[in-house]
Amino acid sequence: MGGGRDKRKKNRPNAAKPSGAAKTLAKTQKASEKAARRLESREDDIDAALAAIALEQARAKEPTVTVEEISEPPSRRLAASFVSYAGSGSGDTPSTAFARHPCILMLGGEWYDVEKDKVRVYGELYRYRTDKGTWARANFAGKDVAPMPRSSHQCVIHKHQMYVFGGEFTSPNQAKFHHFRDLWRLDLRELKWEQLPTAKHGPTGRSGHRCVQYKGYMIMFGGFFDNGKEVRYYDECWALHLESATWTLLSGGAGNAKLALAAGTGPAARSACQVFISEDTLYVYGGYHKEKASAAPSSSKSGGGRGNQGGDDEDDDDFLDIGRGVTHADMWSLDLKAALPSTEKGASKEEVASSSVVRWERIKRQGMAPGPRAGCAMVLHRTRAVHFGGVLDTEAKGGEVLISEFFNELYAFQLKTKRWFPLASDRTAEQEQVQREQRQEQMDAAGQPIRADEHAVRAATTIQSHYRGYAVRKAIHIYRIGGVTSELLYSPGCGLAPKRAVRPVGRCNAMLALQGNLLFLYGGMVEVRGKKGDDREVALDDFWVLDVAKLDGWRRLAKGTFTADDLRGCEGHEWDNDDDDDDDDDGDSDSDDSDDSDDDDEPPMPVPLRGV
Repeated sequence: MGGGRDKRKKNRPNAAKPSGAAKTLAKTQKASEKAARRLESREDDIDAALAAIALEQARAKEPTVTVEEISEPPSRRLAASFVSYAGSGSGDTPSTAFARHPCILMLGGEWYDVEKDKVRVYGELYRYRTDKGTWARANFAGKDVAPMPRSSHQCVIHKHQMYVFGGEFTSPNQAKFHHFRDLWRLDLRELKWEQLPTAKHGPTGRSGHRCVQYKGYMIMFGGFFDNGKEVRYYDECWALHLESATWTLLSGGAGNAKLALAAGTGPAARSACQVFISEDTLYVYGGYHKEKASAAPSSSKSGGGRGNQGGDDEDDDDFLDIGRGVTHADMWSLDLKAALPSTEKGASKEEVASSSVVRWERIKRQGMAPGPRAGCAMVLHRTRAVHFGGVLDTEAKGGEVLISEFFNELYAFQLKTKRWFPLASDRTAEQEQVQREQRQEQMDAAGQPIRADEHAVRAATTIQSHYRGYAVRKAIHIYRIGGVTSELLYSPGCGLAPKRAVRPVGRCNAMLALQGNLLFLYGGMVEVRGKKGDDREVALDDFWVLDVAKLDGWRRLAKGTFTADDLRGCEGHEWDNDDDDDDDDDGDSDSDDSDDSDDDDEPPMPVPLRGV
């Protein structure tokens, strides 16, 4: 019995009975593999990981805050909060003086370690002094003294208090996610955290939402929830009264019929959108959501309610749909004076439904608007919103090849005229002279002065871009309507920066903060083609500043730890991170954002899954 097995064993070379040493080695290897599997399983246990972090913090006998000045910027990370603060103006100890001066505060974030194939989530608080150019880090120890490490959360600052809501914690193997719905408040004068009570009827846990401060409220829109089995996107607009920590649902939410939006009456559910407030009006721009592959593509023309893009026949270019995901390029506005409850301490849902009119208005896309792209960033500067970066993925060879184009161009949305135009980040004296001459020619042709939108005219008169490999010069066309000038008719895709200008490489998910006229940019992400033909993400940690009033060129504050080799294979960018004077050849590779209205017959191009 069993002879067949013995015969086959004898027919194999070296089929002798294993030695004791070989058996021991085999057992050791088996035990190591089993331990590795157990370790990986433990790493994916979100509850255990968070409990371990809490236990580590609780080892301190009493709550402590340690502030240390650091010589280098924070390490590479994505999806951190990056907010500007005017400074507390007081403090004589390391903790109380941490945010005494004008600064930018960075909290949390995550980084994917390619070598170890692991994700690390951060919880430290960093401060960058904008007047001195120095960094500091605050570490908190003690039981429940600070928020858990997280990414894709949101922060706002009101009266020297920083409020933090939501976000996510990712297991090292990216197998599981935990979405937070906790609310924290940091006193920036004392550097002390306080966890506020979780509201029973407040928003659910989420990531990728966007928040902005408005007259004692934190206004929140959108976000998503992913438990590994299903993904939900939200169209809810919430208002948090910051003094009383009371939440009010302003619009959206399928669970409340009185406040739920009818199809086409508000922005579709989405995450990673951009929000800003000007003169009591909330603006929501862009974003991302994922649909099931079975969803009908024709939903793009259905009028724009929840669950579809929200386009109409004349604005079909407001989105790109590939079955898996939709990148939005639509803009909506909401009158917060009418939407917010009359009582200062907030109101119930019933009171809001009966006393407030929640009415979204869609903003028609006009001027030189950027095309649909994921992972862009926006900040409000005076009467315009400044837009930077993003990524567009294009399928080629029948979907077998996916080409990612990362942008480093600037656009502005003028709030008074509701029009888009490109911003030139660097203008030379020669270009200024050419612009003055061309403007004079235009005024002579029109027979009267052109309506003064200085930045729009400057950016549009001598713009060059690359479209399908050919350099094209865009032009301004003028006509009169009721004795007033002039319409910018074509949509170029890049600014006026000379080829050798030093500026950030194209990227998505960059972090922006504005202080005065200074626009600070930190990090972001690009994807490059590896040696084996696979795509890999490169998290950036360079640091830049641009005066958006003067537009006299980007200045690099920190080069970052990534190298030119990290970016090798990044389409359209040959940018050396080791030399400030090296050629920045991506000046013309800033994309060919051609006017979609002139290319209506082109099929929509697919977009990536980017929703944080």
